[in-house]
Amino acid sequence: MRKTVIILSIFMFIASSCGQTTKKQEKVVNDEIDNKQSISENDEIFKKRTSEEVATIIELVKNGDKKGISKIVSYPLDRIYPIPPVRNEKEFIERFDEIFDSKLIEKISNANSEKCWGSFGWRGLYMIEDLGYSHLYLGFGDDFIYSIEYSDKEKIKSDKLIEAERKDLHESLKTFLYPVILMESPTHLIRIDCIQDDANNKVYRYASWKKGSSISDKPDLVLTNGVGKVEGSGCYGSYTFINGNFGYICGVGMWGNPQYIDDFYVYKNIKIDEDGWIGGDIILEQKGEEIKVIYWSEECKLRKTKE
Repeated sequence: MRKTVIILSIFMFIASSCGQTTKKQEKVVNDEIDNKQSISENDEIFKKRTSEEVATIIELVKNGDKKGISKIVSYPLDRIYPIPPVRNEKEFIERFDEIFDSKLIEKISNANSEKCWGSFGWRGLYMIEDLGYSHLYLGFGDDFIYSIEYSDKEKIKSDKLIEAERKDLHESLKTFLYPVILMESPTHLIRIDCIQDDANNKVYRYASWKKGSSISDKPDLVLTNGVGKVEGSGCYGSYTFINGNFGYICGVGMWGNPQYIDDFYVYKNIKIDEDGWIGGDIILEQKGEEIKVIYWSEECKLRKTKE
């Protein structure tokens, strides 16, 4: 499958409204006109390519072509935590009816390939619901689907998995609204939950254990003052927790990839700037490639097998 990158730029120019222009000025203006015409041509090419690619996707979805769609998905395809990601074509076909429920199939099937899709910058394309830019359903990058909105079936599945986890959690952690992530670093098992969500005021809880522990064990550290933030064009997420003179920052989530792990830092002698960002002496730094997401439904089966 081909890999293509389309870069669209917009140039604007202001020409003098009076007096004569010099040859140099005329050249600048002419160059800008040429650029504008070139951009217009590129825009038409982009629109044509977008329309063709989206039409293909719509047709595959209409026909319920599980195998055809599975071949143009970028794996792993993240789902909402604690649902494990779709890791390959075989899993995608097995879980197709769960991901593409009748409601989502209908919305995609009725989305006009020219009018109902927009560009999301370098990330690709997204489907516009009722032209209101309210929901992202499919994202395309390098001709691959890399993000699919969670279906109603998956939300029901997620609720069941959350309740199963709640039963296994240590008594001190059972009260929460929803989990953000459960991850294992080279040294710790770390869990983040949302414990308050009032009028856009969200508060998060951090719990950690020594690596190898179970979520049923009493946590070594619990912090209930977490703040979540999103930054950059990639919509990277971070969760910050303060414990006296120490600060903990977990980089979790990005656009289209809610289970993306960026890094984990622990600071001492913390300093907080006016925007609420933490700095100080780094006493622990762990990169994303050293950290993995733990799906408790799978972890339980794995531990039972080892026993």
